[in-house]
Amino acid sequence: SSGINAEWPLRPGMDIAGRRFGMCIFNMFTLWGIILQSLPSSHSHIVVFMLARFILGGSTYLCYASLNTYIQEQSPTKFRPITNLFIAFTWDAGYILLVPVSYYIKNWNVQSAIPAIFIIINMVAVIFIPESPKFLLLNKGLKQKAVGALKWFSRMNRVPASRINLDEIDIETTIGSKPRARTVKENLADMIRYPELGIQTLVLSWLWCVSGFLYYGFTYSWSKLSKDLYIGYLLGGISDILGIALQVTFMF
Repeated sequence: SSGINAEWPLRPGMDIAGRRFGMCIFNMFTLWGIILQSLPSSHSHIVVFMLARFILGGSTYLCYASLNTYIQEQSPTKFRPITNLFIAFTWDAGYILLVPVSYYIKNWNVQSAIPAIFIIINMVAVIFIPESPKFLLLNKGLKQKAVGALKWFSRMNRVPASRINLDEIDIETTIGSKPRARTVKENLADMIRYPELGIQTLVLSWLWCVSGFLYYGFTYSWSKLSKDLYIGYLLGGISDILGIALQVTFMF
């Protein structure tokens, strides 16, 4: 939990270095944490093990935040709730996948090392994707690179570039004469300048806090859902997926 909380101050770095850079760097830290946790010596030295868990807590959530932001910026506004729920679904699918892995592989070191496979796949995949066009245009003011990224996405989706009117993007009329490079202080000032925005932010923050308490309370009790530890965690993952399905129902 302390590792998860430690990642919050680093999130604004994604608005400086970029989503793609964030995914690459935080994947590297996650891989480092996995390797450190998988070492045989980490289970006999509590300090090493807790350091590994701290690194994993922060870097995993930073990877999630970078990837989520990247995907949402490529999604049309009306599809963003669906893409967000799909990302949550993959998170729960990981819990379910680890149940048979843990059942058949009893060695704790090997269990800890298996997620490294997916991290390495992510690190390789990031090499072949461009930076978010929205980030390049709005945060950095790099019009030509943003156009190049949009053309890459148009080729991947088999959409003719002429339909997107890429050459008609006018950065001056879109974001003004300067790129959007807002600081945390400026964002906080907006909450005071626009009271409705500030109230909505506080309400959402409170709801997130309550949801977090409830979620982790249930998570720590998954093993009590059944006398069999593995079935308990399997039921916990399935219940999460059912919750996502209900979200889709209520949202639409």
